[in-house]
Amino acid sequence: CVFLVALVVLIGSLGYIVYDVVIQPLMASLTYTQLAEEYQPENDQPTTSPNYPTGMLSSFEGLYDQNPEVRGWLSFYSTDKKGFLKINYPVVYSGDNEKYLRRDFHGNKSKNGTLFFDMRHVIEPFNHENKVLIIYGHNMASGQMFAGLNKLINRPHNARAATTLTLSTLFEKNDYKVFAAVMTDEDATGAEYFSTLRVKFSSDEDFLGYVEQVRARSLYDYPVDVQAEDELVVLSTCTGKSDAKTKNGRLVVFARRVRQGEDIAVDAAAIVKNEDVIMPLSWYVNQNLQPHDYYTANLPDGSTTSTTQSTPGSTSGSTAQSTQDGTTQSTQSGTTQGGTTQSAQSGTTQSTQGGTTQGGTTQSAQSGTTQSTQDGTTQSTQGSTTQSTQGDATQSTQDDATQSTQDDATQSTQDGTTQSTQDDASQSTTTVGTEAP
Repeated sequence: CVFLVALVVLIGSLGYIVYDVVIQPLMASLTYTQLAEEYQPENDQPTTSPNYPTGMLSSFEGLYDQNPEVRGWLSFYSTDKKGFLKINYPVVYSGDNEKYLRRDFHGNKSKNGTLFFDMRHVIEPFNHENKVLIIYGHNMASGQMFAGLNKLINRPHNARAATTLTLSTLFEKNDYKVFAAVMTDEDATGAEYFSTLRVKFSSDEDFLGYVEQVRARSLYDYPVDVQAEDELVVLSTCTGKSDAKTKNGRLVVFARRVRQGEDIAVDAAAIVKNEDVIMPLSWYVNQNLQPHDYYTANLPDGSTTSTTQSTPGSTSGSTAQSTQDGTTQSTQSGTTQGGTTQSAQSGTTQSTQGGTTQGGTTQSAQSGTTQSTQDGTTQSTQGSTTQSTQGDATQSTQDDATQSTQDDATQSTQDGTTQSTQDDASQSTTTVGTEAP
């Protein structure tokens, strides 16, 4: 009897693996092959039919009949002999960032999902301009969707073989030149975090400043300039931990539109490894490497220890706790229980008893940093070696060694934004959509 149960379980497991690894990718491949046949890129004139959006290209008529949420087609091929990059898919827009995470072009359940535009974009009407267009896609083990983008990591020869892409929206078709490939850590917070999701800018200077920040984090230096009037397309996908060296990494490719009259060709031989690239802080920490000077200059107190998430009863590594004014206090392995001391990386010490501080007593600090809290007020100046608390201090440790801030359990990051923490003191970051492709 036990043998039969084990056999049934084995057969079921094998059946699931075959379906997941073989059958489903094959079905997805057939679906997108058929869709590619429906898309007619040579028909690049606006349709005259009243059944479609005004100004829509005739090439999308067949796709639009099947799914009126189609908004574009992305083609991105590599020129190497092996063809490591083969992206040729429709792009949809539904107004949210979740609908097509696990649904194919026809709305059927699919692990592949469908490439989709960020929900903040406006793809219609035909004369609307987007400074930046972000497209999300899954990193599939089958190699489909955006999986090929991960083969840009640590492979300069691949970067040289994938320099241009083509994006056609419902209303116009354009070529783009790649100018950056960036890895990010979506678990990072405060000064550690770099957003690749910006779509609006206050000025030309703001836009060009952002481009320079992107270039500083690019794995490679590309001989492609970006000017204030340029428009960008951004391809975003998740990465494997073995490549990214971080748990929740993403690979993001930036490209700018080829200008009118400009040669589409890129000097591939000039694409070289960025020897001064700013990688995510966790990338250095997880490999026991010296962090980039950027982190020494920009993190509070020069801290270069990566932020970790705390769990009830313990902390691992270091925990960055931000005060109400947006400054960050970094503590290093040793969050304590009832009455013992918390050691801060800057040398500051805090002692608590049973989750609350002693009313009116004085706590000593080692680095000369002072921090006064009065029912939720924030930290003060340097030069003194005392820390005073009055009444019920807001920075306290509970008996289970979890750190708490204010009654609504919000923590401020260095840039002034807030992060929500649950009762178990886990940190969450603000993202567009609840699940990243």
